[in-house]
Amino acid sequence: MRLTELQALAGAYGLNAQNMRTKAEVIKLLDDYFAEEDDTEAPPAFGAMDPVE
Repeated sequence: MRLTELQALAGAYGLNAQNMRTKAEVIKLLDDYFAEEDDTEAPPAFGAMDPVE
C-alpha cells in the first residue's frame, strides 16, 4: 500500500496520520490501535455444510 492509502485507512478508524512521513510510522500507529482492542469475543462457530443431494 502507498503512504496515502495507509493514512486514509488510519483516518477511517479515527486516527490522525496525516503528519506522518513514513509508512512504518502509520503501520505502527495502526498496530498500536488494534493491540488495544478488547478481543474477548468468541470466534464464530461454523457447523457442517448442508449435504449435497
